[in-house]
Amino acid sequence: EGLIFEKIELVDEIPRKIKHHYIGMDFGYEHDPTAIVRVGIQDDCLYVEELCYKTQMLTGEIIKELKAKCPDEKIISESADPRLVQEIYRAGLNIHPVQKYGGSVDAGLQKMKEFRICITKGSLNVIKEFKNYVYDKDKEGNFLNTPIDAFNHAIDAIRYVILMQVLGANRRKISLDRIRDAVY
Repeated sequence: EGLIFEKIELVDEIPRKIKHHYIGMDFGYEHDPTAIVRVGIQDDCLYVEELCYKTQMLTGEIIKELKAKCPDEKIISESADPRLVQEIYRAGLNIHPVQKYGGSVDAGLQKMKEFRICITKGSLNVIKEFKNYVYDKDKEGNFLNTPIDAFNHAIDAIRYVILMQVLGANRRKISLDRIRDAVY
């Protein structure tokens, strides 16, 4: 009850034919894991593969993990720690911090819900998150329109990819269209 993503599909792997795939990353440390996921986007399908889900990772360990599993892929990370992003960039990785805006959490989640979400069977932590990520409740036990702040590390990493690669392009297009309409 209150589940944000009501249906996910389990798949053996991300199909090799998918041309658009990115790495999403959410930083953690002590109690929260650093979550690194590969996200493949094709038509109405959002494919997800867990690459890393560990706590207490230092910058060098994150860089080593990224270089081993996705050295040439575009990495979209959270933007809360610019120093960490810069260190990863200086290590030669193609990292881009997500550009957040007011309402971006809800916008990203709503856009994710438009896709069929297909998670690889070996992505145990990602599957656990999707099965436990629920809307928060008020004091009377009624569901609110905001998600709990738990079971969301890999989901946040996926959402960053959606914000930058799907909604980011649409936001620019809408802005240009509005400008064009105002001029003409």
